[in-house]
Amino acid sequence: MRRGALSISECLAIITVLATAGCLLGPLFSPPAMMRPTILSNVKQSALGVMMYANDYDDRLPMVAYRIGGNGCLPAPEGAIVQTAYDSLWPYIRSTAPLMNPLMPGAIPLVNRAKPAEGVLSQFGWRCATSIEEVGFAPNFRLFEDTALNSPLGNNNPVFNSDWLRHPEITSLLFTAKFVLRDSSYSDKSLRATTPPDPYADAYARPKTQFSEFNLSAHESPEGRVTLAFADGHAKAVSASNPLQPSTAPDWSTGAMQVIPTYHYPYDMTGIPDIVAEQYRLGVNPRCR
Repeated sequence: MRRGALSISECLAIITVLATAGCLLGPLFSPPAMMRPTILSNVKQSALGVMMYANDYDDRLPMVAYRIGGNGCLPAPEGAIVQTAYDSLWPYIRSTAPLMNPLMPGAIPLVNRAKPAEGVLSQFGWRCATSIEEVGFAPNFRLFEDTALNSPLGNNNPVFNSDWLRHPEITSLLFTAKFVLRDSSYSDKSLRATTPPDPYADAYARPKTQFSEFNLSAHESPEGRVTLAFADGHAKAVSASNPLQPSTAPDWSTGAMQVIPTYHYPYDMTGIPDIVAEQYRLGVNPRCR
């Protein structure tokens, strides 16, 4: 005997089941959730590129940026070609895709052709050494080092060697970030109050520099996550409820070598737990401390 049409009660039951399934599975298919594996994969591939670079250069990590020609130091004259850490990775990744954060297109414009004054390099009239003009991950400035750029140490600021790391598993390498122009306001939502007061909060809230760690602040996704790759090659997303556990290190940026946490979720993911690269300027080996 052929069954007739569904009854109203059966239809309501099916609708209820489908609605419940939609509520439970919907977050898994939302744009942020669907892109999470891609972001994680991208930052991990970029980290692998860093490790391959270090393997080819006696464990030395690439610099954040340096001038091609002249003495290599920045600032440089307008029109100078600047090699960034991303350019140094090009022979190993051979694509811009691993450097991108699909949730935040244009997060870090190295060269902004439409508005040059809003690009990391183009604001100075500098050019990229390769075709990489936009990225989604920022480097750990303390780990990659920054030549003489905004540094009182100048040429005494050494290139860091990955073999010096004490805790590569908790040392950030690359992280999702956003470029913030000098004197522009960073998201107040992300600058949460800390106790005791965070010495970096004001510097990140409204950067006074044009190109430093304070201009490349870690940035949360709409889900409230910051995705990072670490110096040992693994990657993960952290959140306010499960942030990076801060370690401590003497920090030269404060001007007093005071010991402070290396990480300040969610905006500051820079630092090297237990050591600071500039100790090598004084001939101190952090591994022997």
